[in-house]
Amino acid sequence: MSSPSNLTIPSTSTTNDNTKAQKRVAIIGAGWYGCHLGLVLKNKGYKVTIFEKENDIFLGASGYNQFRLHKGLHYARSYITRVQALKGFDHFMKTYPELTTQADYNLYGIATKNSWLDFGTYKQVMDSSKIYNKEFNHTHFGLTNLEGSLICDERVLYHSAPRDYFKQKLKDELKLNTPVAKAEQIIVQSFKAPQVSPIDCDDEEEEKLSLIKINGDDSLIFDWCISCTYNSFVVTPSLNIFYEPCLTLIYKDIRSEPLPRVAMTICDGNFSSLFPYIRDAKEEQLIIEKYRDGKDHGDDVKVLYTLTSVAHTPLGQFNSWKKAEEKRLQVHNNPEEVKKLIPLFEQNILTFYPAFKQHFEYDSFFTSMKTKLYDSTDSRECTVEREGSFISIMSGKVNSLHVAEAEVLKILNEGNVKRKKKQIF
Repeated sequence: MSSPSNLTIPSTSTTNDNTKAQKRVAIIGAGWYGCHLGLVLKNKGYKVTIFEKENDIFLGASGYNQFRLHKGLHYARSYITRVQALKGFDHFMKTYPELTTQADYNLYGIATKNSWLDFGTYKQVMDSSKIYNKEFNHTHFGLTNLEGSLICDERVLYHSAPRDYFKQKLKDELKLNTPVAKAEQIIVQSFKAPQVSPIDCDDEEEEKLSLIKINGDDSLIFDWCISCTYNSFVVTPSLNIFYEPCLTLIYKDIRSEPLPRVAMTICDGNFSSLFPYIRDAKEEQLIIEKYRDGKDHGDDVKVLYTLTSVAHTPLGQFNSWKKAEEKRLQVHNNPEEVKKLIPLFEQNILTFYPAFKQHFEYDSFFTSMKTKLYDSTDSRECTVEREGSFISIMSGKVNSLHVAEAEVLKILNEGNVKRKKKQIF
């Protein structure tokens, strides 16, 4: 397994009640995948430690994205991504319903020109995938240059509520400001206990046990290590990936009546998305009180949207995380460069939403990083791979948490069964 950082790849087994060994799991990265898996494993009795290099959680892609809970409509050309998104949507809503909300209207439109799919084919793909959709007259919202459109029931993720949620749930498991420079696989010798029959485990398994040492520290020994770093710590050899620094613009709805909120995505090609950007349920309630109920909450209450563009949000493609991060920081730290890109974003959406600049004004921006597969279908599937006691996750979309959870539990359960056949002295 190759690594842009250091992987050279633990159970120091501690005990809960002097009878049951409690397996220790290190997780690298405190975004959606790291925190979700940490909470799942904690609730199953594992001793979890989550290492995060930053001073807070959700400061990577998990905290800076479009905050769309997908059902698959974004991925007409990737069957696997649609399947994972649709199943993952239900899993997510059962697990974290309070971290999402609805857009009043959630619209997907197919461009009349330069779309990779026509509207009839697009709708047929969604219908065959059993993804809820209904044809809709997009001119109702002043949209144009669309062959057809439909509305769906995808949801909006709050952008700050997940951070607050997991910091409370995992306050004892999080180690902030703790970068992992090396996860080293070490071998502990084991010997067959007298009561264990030779048939119970083969000689090779019986003699060796793979553990993980973090940062060369003998006090940081684990049974398992899970990398949830978007392939920035360890590159999974079987995946052909690239790193994509991204720019997202934030716009304020300046209409006197900004409700109902309308999410709109133009596809399938180099087009735009305009999507609600909401901190948490409290902020959403203030918006409703101000604009629907007439309560005066001042100018601090804004109705915000993210604006992304397939053509202009990506700031390049890089084979090195380091070089991609350098590009991201170059733009992030240079507002003048962002100003040059704003007209390109606006020109893109004005093609379909002529009144955009009358309804919205630029507010701010953020940058982020994506890890993607070189794939003609724009696949964003989640994959999980294991080497010894080290597990690497290519995270895909937040909807794929269920895939990572199922695969990790399968690996850990299989590993624990084998280890029960050994006695370590």
